[in-house]
Amino acid sequence: MQATPPTVPGEPALPSGPAAAGAKEGRRGTGRRRLVLVAAVVGLVALLGAGAGGYAIARDSKLGEQTASCGNSRCFPGITPAMVVEALTRKGFACEEERRGDWTCRLTIAGAEFRAYVESYEGLISDFSGSVHPGYEDEVPAMTRSFLGWLGSIPVAHDPVLAGEVRGWLDQHFEGGAEARATIGHYRYELNAEEKANIDLRVWVEE
Repeated sequence: MQATPPTVPGEPALPSGPAAAGAKEGRRGTGRRRLVLVAAVVGLVALLGAGAGGYAIARDSKLGEQTASCGNSRCFPGITPAMVVEALTRKGFACEEERRGDWTCRLTIAGAEFRAYVESYEGLISDFSGSVHPGYEDEVPAMTRSFLGWLGSIPVAHDPVLAGEVRGWLDQHFEGGAEARATIGHYRYELNAEEKANIDLRVWVEE
């Protein structure tokens, strides 16, 4: 089975300019911001790829398995750090193994920073998270929704219903301006969208 990110929607609505109409510097600043945002979206379209296999991860577990034992903890079955790291590095992320089995991956596009963190035990992922720092606070852009939506759907990509539930839950709370938690399938989700310029998602196996 494959976990693939959605095709990035059209250009996200750009934030409004200064309220004082006619301010020349305000118009220049808004124009520059628009160019940066357009560049970021174009860059992310290329990053995710137009096809469905942009970040394909082949999950080698049986569909009936929801969790796996890994030492004294529970992990995601059939998903290894190498699978996630490979998918990210293929798209230009720079990944570094901070300690054995734990990885940090980063990518910056037009001032927007994407990060993914992977923790593992006995070769399986026990916990992973992602964050996006788009550099502005007006709204949650399409590139943030796309990246975190893909990341959050990795454990349930074999189940279209659960994958849709994850994306729906994220979309609902991206604009909520608060922390939100949910259990979807056998997995725990925690989203911090209190600051649209710094959005974090964490996913782990429910004990």
